[in-house]
Amino acid sequence: MSDKDNHNDGDGPTTLHTTPPVPFIKGEPPFCSFCGRGKGEYRRLIAAPKVNICDACVANARLQLKDDGA
Repeated sequence: MSDKDNHNDGDGPTTLHTTPPVPFIKGEPPFCSFCGRGKGEYRRLIAAPKVNICDACVANARLQLKDDGA
């Protein structure tokens, strides 16, 4: 299973990325620091100075928090 497959596609339980986030590298094409999806593989990307997160990872995190009762 690649990091890009480490998400919930609706067919199974939610799985969060388990390795440390990959920092954003200036000048590189934007990618998600958590799952590795690159440009064209996500709908939206939230960018911060040293880390990015895609819409699918945000959705997975929200599901995980909901399952934990947070």
